[in-house]
Amino acid sequence: MPITQEVSHRMSSTPADRGTVTKTFENLRGVPHAEIVVFTKDADGPGAKGTVYNTLGLPVDFTDEQFRALDPTALAAEFHGDTVWMNGPRRALMDTATAELRDGGRVTAVAGIAMHNVAGVHVPNRGARSMNWSPPGETRTSGKASPGTSILT
Repeated sequence: MPITQEVSHRMSSTPADRGTVTKTFENLRGVPHAEIVVFTKDADGPGAKGTVYNTLGLPVDFTDEQFRALDPTALAAEFHGDTVWMNGPRRALMDTATAELRDGGRVTAVAGIAMHNVAGVHVPNRGARSMNWSPPGETRTSGKASPGTSILT
């Protein structure tokens, strides 16, 4: 029995700036994917806003090693953010996913890796221990940060 993940309801918490395109991606099970979140500190208060870029549904044009070699500090500068959180690489566990792609579905090159802008998020307290973030440039092998650290201090 195919597993379907409805992603659109979860990703639409922040309206897209230039329109969204709803797209369904199929035959995803086992396909490599990765994402980055570019965070910018809120001008007032302890929060941060983030823009999520993800490779899901695009041709696989990167290796796990290439994604792990990305420099979060350089990406933050390139995307005018304060820091970048990296998630992945991973393998899709679903057969199908439906997503609302921001920016009209435009593909953005992230250090040579094709990604869609899939979401905007707001973190009300960037120092929350439960966020499980890490400082910019920390080397990670699992895509997860060390507990209790903050990337936006």
